[in-house]
Amino acid sequence: MQGLFSKFKQLHLVSSQNRLVSELTDILIEDNWSVRALAVCKSSKTSSYKMLVDPAKVEHIDFLDNTAHAKCDEAELFDSPTLDQDQWRDELQSRRCWSAADLCGYRIRSRNGWAGNMRDLVVDVSVWKIIYGVADTRSWLPNDSSMFPTNRINSVCSGTGKISVELSQEPLVPALNDASLRSENPIPLR
Repeated sequence: MQGLFSKFKQLHLVSSQNRLVSELTDILIEDNWSVRALAVCKSSKTSSYKMLVDPAKVEHIDFLDNTAHAKCDEAELFDSPTLDQDQWRDELQSRRCWSAADLCGYRIRSRNGWAGNMRDLVVDVSVWKIIYGVADTRSWLPNDSSMFPTNRINSVCSGTGKISVELSQEPLVPALNDASLRSENPIPLR
């Protein structure tokens, strides 16, 4: 099953006892585009933390019901690592990981110029991997968004907010519409 990152941010994490734990706020992505952790908000009276939940602890995602059902109880979920905002930034820098929320909005540079901005990411939850980027391409294509496979990304620079893809704008247009680049079960992009 696949889903847009923007839809993940609307999910509520539910324990195996069917109790609401928290809302998902972000996804921690490794440099090979694997999902390292799901970030959920954990708040107390004095501060707010991100709790990192191993995606292997998620049994089922229901986008219609906006829920992610965990395989474990609340105690095991709350035993997950927690990070304050400074620790979150350090985690991203030290492990060469990216925040999905941060990547959305980055500028995309093709071989021959700017191709648009990262609008969203497509997550394949069967393998917990980001498989497509969704580009806002209104500046050079008639449609407002197009998908491209993440294996065509050369580099991501968090310091400048830029993503470099190994495609030029001309070949990118037909490639984005090529059925061979799409999944067997396409998802709606809106």
